Amino acid sequence: MDRKNFRAFQNKDEFVCKIFKRVLVPAVWVRDVKSDDFSLITSYTDSGVDVSGQFLTWKKLLETKNFMDGSPCGVKI
Repeated sequence: MDRKNFRAFQNKDEFVCKIFKRVLVPAVWVRDVKSDDFSLITSYTDSGVDVSGQFLTWKKLLETKNFMDGSPCGVKI
């Protein structure tokens, strides 16, 4: 999917709202766009998320990770 059609999440509330539309539990797995490796989002704040021990801003999450369905980790615009 083209990332130009997505924007980064603005805060944790927006992220949580999207996630709970997808899954029943707050465990979120994402896939790296380059390596195709899977990572677990273990916490989130208004600034970004912790992905397998690495903090990513919402912008960096959008640039580097996809949800498991292949869509970018952001909000479609």
